[in-house]
Formats: sequence, structure tokens, C-alpha cells
Amino acid sequence: MTASPPRAPLFPFEHTEHGVTRPDPYQWMAAGGADLTTYLVAERAFYDASVAHLAPLVASLTDEMVARVPSADTSARWHRASGAYWTETPDGAEYADLHRSSDGTVLDVNALAAGADYFELGVTIISPDESLLAYSVDVQGDEVYELRFRDLHTGSDLDDVVPRSYYGGAWS
Repeated sequence: MTASPPRAPLFPFEHTEHGVTRPDPYQWMAAGGADLTTYLVAERAFYDASVAHLAPLVASLTDEMVARVPSADTSARWHRASGAYWTETPDGAEYADLHRSSDGTVLDVNALAAGADYFELGVTIISPDESLLAYSVDVQGDEVYELRFRDLHTGSDLDDVVPRSYYGGAWS
């Protein structure tokens, strides 16, 4: 028999907007806090127990999908004034690195991701004069990125960092 899912506590609360009152017994969740954390941990434990029997299927499907993806890959090149750019996934690596014909590897994404439990590369935008690379990373999985800038002449990141950015951008 399957265990019952946890039930979120209900607390009386009413919203009144434009003369209309409506109940919202879950309003307490908006504040976060220890009670919400306790509830979410219980919900996650219930979910994990509910899908545990699917673990062999998930492993099998994952293996099948990974087997269909090339272990190394190279994108088509795109050309700018200083040369060609392309991305290349090294054999067995998880992420594609950014390369420039005149400099080799411009952004080693696998090195950036090393040691992170989660890693997502957002933007990679080369400045119009090709002296800077703007790139963003998310290491939490919350789609909140940190925008960084790399000097393409030295290969070093600048001290300028924009926290809490989105994964879109453009040079102006």
C-alpha cells in the first residue's frame, strides 16, 4: 500500500481586493520559513518513495539516450573580423567549449563547471570589437545567472560581475 502524501497545513486567511473577499488557507507559504521547508522536505520524500520503483527504467532510458549522443562534437564555424569561432565538445565531456581560430580555447566551459553540483551556461556574446566575451553561469539551477566578462586578449576574467542576471543579453 502506498503511503499518503503529506498534507499542507491550512491557516485561515482572506484576501480582499476590489470589494471581493476570497479565502487563501495556503497564504502562509508565501512567507517561506521553517514550516514551509519542513512541508517541502516531506513532499520530496513522498515523491522519492513514490517513484523509487522507476529507478531501473530511468537508468535504462538514460543509458539509451546517452548512447545516441556523440561523445565529441563540433559546431559549424561562424566568422567575424578576427577569425572563425566555433564550439567543440571534447570526447567524453559534458559541455561544449568556445574556440576562436586565432586564440584556441576562449572559454573552457568544462573547467568552469568542474566541481559544481549544477552548472548551466547562459549567454556567450562576443563584443562588437571582439575584445571581450560576456558570459553568464547558473550554479544553483534557479535560472538566476551571474554575468561575467572575459578579456579576449589576455584570457582573464575582469573584476566586473553582474549578479542576478537573466540568460539573455546584447552589447550596446
